[in-house]
Parts: sequence; structure tokens; C-alpha cells
Amino acid sequence: MSYLQSILFNQMNRPMTKRVALIFVLLALTNTAYAFGLYAGANFSQRVTADPERSTTSSVGIGPAVGIETTLLTFGKSKPPIATMDAGLFYLKREIRYSSIYTESNNFLQLPLTFRLSFPPRVFFIAGLYFGTGFGNVNTKAKDSDDTITQSYTFAEAKLNKLDYGALIGIGAKLAIFDFQFRYTYGLANLNAGSFSERSTHQKDYIFLIGIRL
Repeated sequence: MSYLQSILFNQMNRPMTKRVALIFVLLALTNTAYAFGLYAGANFSQRVTADPERSTTSSVGIGPAVGIETTLLTFGKSKPPIATMDAGLFYLKREIRYSSIYTESNNFLQLPLTFRLSFPPRVFFIAGLYFGTGFGNVNTKAKDSDDTITQSYTFAEAKLNKLDYGALIGIGAKLAIFDFQFRYTYGLANLNAGSFSERSTHQKDYIFLIGIRL
């Protein structure tokens, strides 16, 4: 068993989110043949809830976004390649504002699988899918007169499903080693874990990223 394989084997006893994150980082760092990117930025979140009678959309909340991305496949013989298939691992804070006095937030680990098509010299488009899971607690803030009331719940207590998956599209520009991206994701999973089975809740994220892609 190689040193890397022994490390990966030892991670099987860790919690799921830590296990997935560490395995991905190790694989990305050993993938020296293709591009590797490190990103940071902001995530603007919104949630859409629909039932048979009406549909409501929350206000947009803002949180941090950080992550890494590595190339799985390249298409064509040009350097840099015109098209690539990439996999990433991103931490997003999803903050939802239901009014000026009430916000809800949770941590989300996103694994996007994207196809990137470049148009020299700088512009590129991306499209793909993402899978992910929430972790930690769901935190709420409510303003009451001059006070701010903060509370923390498990996902089960908040009646919110952890797992999410959906579609992703985006556009960006590459300047030397710097990558500038905007990504829009729409969740296809129903996040509602409450007793109202006819009500569906879906997540939308608007992600702005600046990174270094080598």
C-alpha cells in the first residue's frame, strides 16, 4: 500500500464531511498533470418555496465562498486546452433573509462537476452539476426592538434537508494565472423536511469567485 493510499484508508473512520474534504484535497494535490485552482469570494443565497397556492422567494443574503478545483480531463491538444472537465470542492455559507429582521444561515460543502469551454484569449463558459451537504447547525437571527435574538438548531429541528444537488452555469475570464468567475446554481432537491409534503423548497446561489489557476 502506498503512502497516499494509507492516508486515504485512514480517513474512512472520520465524519463524512471531513472525509470527503480531505480525500478531495489529497487527490487534487497529487494531480500535477492538469490545472489546479484556489478560489475565494462571496456567495449570495436565495430560497424559493412553492406550494399549491403560492410561491415565495426570500431576500438575498451574503456569505463567504472558498474552494479548490482540479482538472479531470482535457479535450484537444492545444495548451492551455480549449475544453476541460473539472471537479471542485467549495465551502459556501448560505444565508437567507426572509425580512429585514430575520435571517437564517447554514454551512454547505459543495462538490461541482463542470465542463469548461474557453474562447481565447480570456473568456470561458462553464456548465455542469453539483452535489453537496449541509453541516454544523442552522443558525437564526431575529431582531426584537433593540435586541438581536440568536438561536441554533440541528437540520432536523429546523426541518431542513442536508443533502442538495442541482444545475450550475457560469461565465468567467482568465488573466494570466488569475481566474474571475460568476456561477449560478439552482438546487433540484427539495430542502423542505417538514410535515407539509406538498411544499417544495429549492436553493439558488449566486457565487462570485477570484482565484489563481495554475
